[in-house]
Amino acid sequence: TPVAEFSVDNDNPKTGEEVTFTNSTVDGVSYSWDFGDGETSDVENPTHTYESFGDYTATLTAYSKKEKKTDEVTVTIDVDKNTTEMLVGTWRMNTLDVIFYEDQIQVGTVSVVYNSATLVYTDASYVTTGDDGATDTGTWNVITEFATLNMGGDVTTIVSLTETTCVLTYDDIYTSGSVSYTDKITINMTKQ
Repeated sequence: TPVAEFSVDNDNPKTGEEVTFTNSTVDGVSYSWDFGDGETSDVENPTHTYESFGDYTATLTAYSKKEKKTDEVTVTIDVDKNTTEMLVGTWRMNTLDVIFYEDQIQVGTVSVVYNSATLVYTDASYVTTGDDGATDTGTWNVITEFATLNMGGDVTTIVSLTETTCVLTYDDIYTSGSVSYTDKITINMTKQ
Protein backbone atom coordinates (compact mmCIF):
# COMPACT_ATOMS: atom_id res chain seq x y z
CA THR A 1 0.00 0.00 0.00
CA PRO A 2 1.48 3.40 -0.94
CA VAL A 3 2.01 6.12 1.66
CA ALA A 4 1.48 9.47 -0.07
CA GLU A 5 3.73 12.35 0.92
CA PHE A 6 4.98 15.51 -0.77
CA SER A 7 6.47 18.92 -0.11
CA VAL A 8 6.45 22.24 -1.92
CA ASP A 9 9.28 24.73 -2.31
CA ASN A 10 6.92 27.64 -1.58
CA ASP A 11 3.51 27.34 0.10
CA ASN A 12 2.96 31.12 0.00
CA PRO A 13 3.76 32.20 -3.58
CA LYS A 14 2.64 35.31 -5.43
CA THR A 15 0.36 34.94 -8.42
CA GLY A 16 2.42 34.00 -11.47
CA GLU A 17 5.23 32.40 -9.45
CA GLU A 18 6.07 28.77 -10.17
CA VAL A 19 5.68 26.25 -7.34
CA THR A 20 7.65 22.98 -7.38
CA PHE A 21 5.96 19.91 -5.91
CA THR A 22 8.38 17.20 -4.68
CA ASN A 23 6.87 13.74 -4.35
CA SER A 24 8.29 11.63 -1.49
CA THR A 25 5.67 8.87 -1.58
CA VAL A 26 6.70 5.41 -0.37
CA ASP A 27 5.66 2.40 -2.51
CA GLY A 28 3.79 4.46 -5.11
CA VAL A 29 3.77 3.45 -8.76
CA SER A 30 1.68 6.18 -10.38
CA TYR A 31 0.42 9.56 -9.23
CA SER A 32 -2.40 12.02 -9.73
CA TRP A 33 -2.20 15.68 -8.69
CA ASP A 34 -5.05 18.11 -8.20
CA PHE A 35 -3.72 21.64 -7.63
CA GLY A 36 -7.05 22.95 -6.34
CA ASP A 37 -7.55 25.49 -9.11
CA GLY A 38 -9.01 23.15 -11.70
CA GLU A 39 -5.61 22.05 -13.03
CA THR A 40 -4.23 18.50 -12.69
CA SER A 41 -1.11 16.51 -13.53
CA ASP A 42 0.13 12.92 -13.54
CA VAL A 43 3.83 13.86 -13.50
CA GLU A 44 5.74 12.49 -10.50
CA ASN A 45 7.31 15.85 -9.51
CA PRO A 46 5.34 18.61 -11.23
CA THR A 47 5.58 22.38 -11.19
CA HIS A 48 2.52 24.61 -11.19
CA THR A 49 1.74 28.31 -11.44
CA TYR A 50 -1.33 29.79 -9.74
CA GLU A 51 -2.83 32.64 -11.77
CA SER A 52 -5.25 33.97 -9.13
CA PHE A 53 -4.73 34.73 -5.46
CA GLY A 54 -6.46 32.75 -2.71
CA ASP A 55 -6.14 29.52 -0.73
CA TYR A 56 -5.84 26.29 -2.71
CA THR A 57 -5.79 22.69 -1.51
CA ALA A 58 -3.22 20.70 -3.51
CA THR A 59 -3.87 16.97 -3.39
CA LEU A 60 -1.58 14.07 -4.30
CA THR A 61 -3.13 10.65 -4.84
CA ALA A 62 -0.63 7.78 -4.99
CA TYR A 63 -1.52 4.46 -6.60
CA SER A 64 -0.12 0.95 -6.20
CA LYS A 65 0.33 -1.51 -9.07
CA LYS A 66 -2.82 -1.85 -11.14
CA GLU A 67 -4.27 1.02 -9.03
CA LYS A 68 -5.64 -1.46 -6.50
CA LYS A 69 -4.64 0.58 -3.44
CA THR A 70 -4.37 4.31 -3.02
CA ASP A 71 -3.37 6.94 -0.48
CA GLU A 72 -4.01 10.66 -0.51
CA VAL A 73 -2.39 13.70 1.13
CA THR A 74 -3.13 17.44 0.87
CA VAL A 75 -1.28 20.72 1.44
CA THR A 76 -2.78 24.21 1.50
CA ILE A 77 -1.15 26.74 -0.83
CA ASP A 78 -1.82 30.37 0.16
CA VAL A 79 -1.34 32.44 -3.00
CA ASP A 80 -0.88 36.18 -2.51
CA LYS A 81 -1.41 38.95 -5.02
CA ASN A 82 1.71 40.02 -6.86
CA THR A 83 2.97 43.60 -6.69
CA THR A 84 1.09 44.75 -9.77
CA GLU A 85 -2.24 43.39 -8.50
CA MET A 86 -1.74 44.93 -5.06
CA LEU A 87 -1.00 48.37 -6.51
CA VAL A 88 -4.08 48.59 -8.71
CA GLY A 89 -6.56 51.06 -7.28
CA THR A 90 -6.78 54.53 -5.82
CA TRP A 91 -4.21 55.57 -3.22
CA ARG A 92 -4.30 58.58 -0.89
CA MET A 93 -0.89 60.19 -0.43
CA ASN A 94 -0.61 60.89 3.30
CA THR A 95 2.91 62.28 3.63
CA LEU A 96 5.90 63.05 1.48
CA ASP A 97 9.23 63.46 3.29
CA VAL A 98 12.32 64.82 1.55
CA ILE A 99 15.92 64.94 2.73
CA PHE A 100 18.08 67.27 0.62
CA TYR A 101 21.77 66.55 0.01
CA GLU A 102 24.34 68.76 -1.72
CA ASP A 103 27.59 66.95 -2.60
CA GLN A 104 26.69 64.16 -0.11
CA ILE A 105 26.08 66.64 2.74
CA GLN A 106 22.58 66.91 4.21
CA VAL A 107 21.39 70.48 3.78
CA GLY A 108 17.72 70.35 4.76
CA THR A 109 14.45 68.46 5.10
CA VAL A 110 10.83 69.05 4.26
CA SER A 111 7.68 67.11 5.16
CA VAL A 112 4.39 67.54 3.32
CA VAL A 113 1.07 66.28 4.71
CA TYR A 114 -1.58 65.81 2.05
CA ASN A 115 -5.23 66.53 2.66
CA SER A 116 -6.72 65.03 -0.49
CA ALA A 117 -3.99 64.18 -3.00
CA THR A 118 -4.72 60.82 -4.60
CA LEU A 119 -2.95 58.57 -7.05
CA VAL A 120 -4.95 56.22 -9.26
CA TYR A 121 -2.89 53.25 -10.40
CA THR A 122 -3.91 51.07 -13.32
CA ASP A 123 -1.76 48.61 -15.24
CA ALA A 124 0.29 51.29 -16.98
CA SER A 125 -0.41 54.81 -15.79
CA TYR A 126 -1.11 57.04 -12.85
CA VAL A 127 -3.11 60.22 -12.33
CA THR A 128 -2.53 62.39 -9.28
CA THR A 129 -4.99 65.02 -8.15
CA GLY A 130 -3.83 67.58 -5.61
CA ASP A 131 -5.72 69.74 -3.14
CA ASP A 132 -5.94 72.48 -5.76
CA GLY A 133 -7.66 70.16 -8.25
CA ALA A 134 -4.69 70.12 -10.61
CA THR A 135 -3.87 66.72 -12.11
CA ASP A 136 -0.64 65.12 -13.22
CA THR A 137 -0.27 61.95 -15.24
CA GLY A 138 2.62 59.60 -15.90
CA THR A 139 3.62 55.97 -16.14
CA TRP A 140 4.61 53.41 -13.52
CA ASN A 141 6.62 50.62 -15.08
CA VAL A 142 6.28 47.84 -12.53
CA ILE A 143 9.11 45.32 -12.35
CA THR A 144 7.48 42.86 -9.99
CA GLU A 145 10.42 40.54 -9.45
CA PHE A 146 12.49 43.38 -7.96
CA ALA A 147 9.49 45.15 -6.39
CA THR A 148 10.62 48.40 -7.96
CA LEU A 149 8.91 51.07 -10.01
CA ASN A 150 10.11 53.64 -12.50
CA MET A 151 8.26 56.84 -11.68
CA GLY A 152 9.12 60.11 -13.43
CA GLY A 153 12.44 58.70 -14.63
CA ASP A 154 13.70 57.95 -11.12
CA VAL A 155 14.03 54.43 -9.79
CA THR A 156 11.50 54.00 -7.03
CA THR A 157 11.59 51.18 -4.49
CA ILE A 158 8.60 49.76 -2.67
CA VAL A 159 9.70 49.66 0.97
CA SER A 160 6.49 48.03 2.20
CA LEU A 161 3.23 47.06 0.56
CA THR A 162 0.06 45.62 2.06
CA GLU A 163 -3.53 45.51 0.86
CA THR A 164 -4.11 48.97 2.38
CA THR A 165 -0.72 50.72 2.79
CA CYS A 166 2.30 51.46 0.63
CA VAL A 167 5.61 53.18 1.35
CA LEU A 168 7.76 54.22 -1.61
CA THR A 169 11.24 55.74 -1.66
CA TYR A 170 13.29 57.16 -4.46
CA ASP A 171 16.39 59.29 -5.01
CA ASP A 172 15.94 62.33 -7.23
CA ILE A 173 19.52 62.96 -8.39
CA TYR A 174 20.53 65.99 -10.44
CA THR A 175 23.51 68.29 -11.04
CA SER A 176 23.98 72.02 -11.48
CA GLY A 177 27.39 72.88 -12.85
CA SER A 178 29.87 70.76 -10.89
CA VAL A 179 27.59 70.38 -7.86
CA SER A 180 25.44 67.26 -7.48
CA TYR A 181 22.17 67.25 -5.56
CA THR A 182 20.15 64.34 -4.22
CA ASP A 183 16.63 64.53 -2.86
CA LYS A 184 15.81 61.35 -0.91
CA ILE A 185 12.03 61.12 -1.06
CA THR A 186 9.70 58.88 0.97
CA ILE A 187 5.97 58.68 0.17
CA ASN A 188 3.42 57.11 2.54
CA MET A 189 0.10 56.12 0.97
CA THR A 190 -3.19 54.50 2.04
CA LYS A 191 -5.49 52.64 -0.34
CA GLN A 192 -8.95 54.22 -0.72
